[in-house]
Amino acid sequence: MEPNKIYSDLIINLSNALKNDDLKQNSFKDPELKKQYTLFVDNLLALEINHSCLYKDKKWSSNFGKTLVNLYKEKIKFIKPDNKKIEDILSDLIFFQTFCFNNYKIEREKLNDNHDIDEEIIKSYSILPEGFIKTSNNEENVYVEPEVVDKDVEQPNYDSNNNSSNAFNASKVLLHPLQDQRFYPYNSKPKNTKLYKMILMGLFSAFVILYFIITGILNFSKYNIESADTFKEWGFNNEFIEKFSNFEGLNWPLSYSFSIPLISSVMGVLSILIIFLFSAYVAYLLIQPPRNYKDKYLVPWFIPIAIIFIVGMITYNFIGLFQFYFGKSNVTSTSIANILGQSVMGFKTTEEIANWLKDASVSDAINNMTNSLNSSLAYGALKVMFWIFFTIEVLCGGMAIFVIVINPRLDKNKLIKANNEYNNYINAAMQGKSYDIDKSLYESDEEISEFMNTIKNHKNKKNKNEDKDSE
Repeated sequence: MEPNKIYSDLIINLSNALKNDDLKQNSFKDPELKKQYTLFVDNLLALEINHSCLYKDKKWSSNFGKTLVNLYKEKIKFIKPDNKKIEDILSDLIFFQTFCFNNYKIEREKLNDNHDIDEEIIKSYSILPEGFIKTSNNEENVYVEPEVVDKDVEQPNYDSNNNSSNAFNASKVLLHPLQDQRFYPYNSKPKNTKLYKMILMGLFSAFVILYFIITGILNFSKYNIESADTFKEWGFNNEFIEKFSNFEGLNWPLSYSFSIPLISSVMGVLSILIIFLFSAYVAYLLIQPPRNYKDKYLVPWFIPIAIIFIVGMITYNFIGLFQFYFGKSNVTSTSIANILGQSVMGFKTTEEIANWLKDASVSDAINNMTNSLNSSLAYGALKVMFWIFFTIEVLCGGMAIFVIVINPRLDKNKLIKANNEYNNYINAAMQGKSYDIDKSLYESDEEISEFMNTIKNHKNKKNKNEDKDSE
């Protein structure tokens, strides 16, 4: 279950419990019920600190903590559980729901009832029911801050009225360094990252364009076999001629000579569609300006991996071409034999086709057909485009690998230090103390400001262009 979902469920359940007058009054007499309320806040703290959970874009543990303190008019120590798993927090929630049903007949649906929640509503839960207030109207209505500490630091804040010193306030808590624009979590800053992205973009675009050009040549360069007489001229036997007479001519595309599916076939359409969508998405990611400072030096891992995947996929589709131009000259004759053997002769297995080819007259006829097609179809243009395509493919794949190699890696030591510093800050804030996170973790303000100004100028320029287009 997602931490944010559990966080919202905790808030809704605790809010419903506190607004229930029966449960509220019984919590003064039932230590276990009161303990459950405290545990709710502990778990909220754990989710906020360990998983950066929010509900309605806010943290709520402090609000509920203050409400409980003001409700019971006593000092309460809220403790962030160490290394508590999500599953354990969920178990606590289920136990609370079961406890309320078994002891107070409060159904789970009532506790899970979604309702409006804001700071004022939570604050109002500290007001006792009218009948209960009459027995407690001699008590001073003092609002005190909850004491919230980590288990490892047992130094309570005894000055409960010193609101100004209490740094544990959702509106004042600093962002975790990982959420801060100034924090750069990687171990290097490769120079010319933007240039590398543009080179990769150019090579990849050229590669995809050449793929579509070659696909066009393979599919639209055709040899029209009008009748069986053509096959007779190539030397095919009477059995073949007789079976071909059932066909009304044949347009032989160049792709047949390399066992490459036509773009009009299901496999051809599917391959084209996948490659086009993947390529368009990768190109979109490459041209996007960085949104965060860390993106200035980072190429998302998905991009080079996706490019390598697309290069591999296209290479697989063109495997017949690669075999032919790298010395396996019988690729075309084998492909022709397979197509004619299946479509005309009606063979179902490769073994049947192999036995058919053992006939010397059949083998000679296919070689004659191959030579005739070689001189009639656009083999010359295909050869030129293939070698350009292959060169771009090598450069594109090599550039993708180069980007993977130079891409910065997460600096584990820096991340550990950032977590430790933030935990120290939170622990101090929970005790009403102050703690300054080590400034060496952050990039200089000048560099961040320069980057943010660049982003701002880019957005302004984009907005101006959109305004001009709308006029």
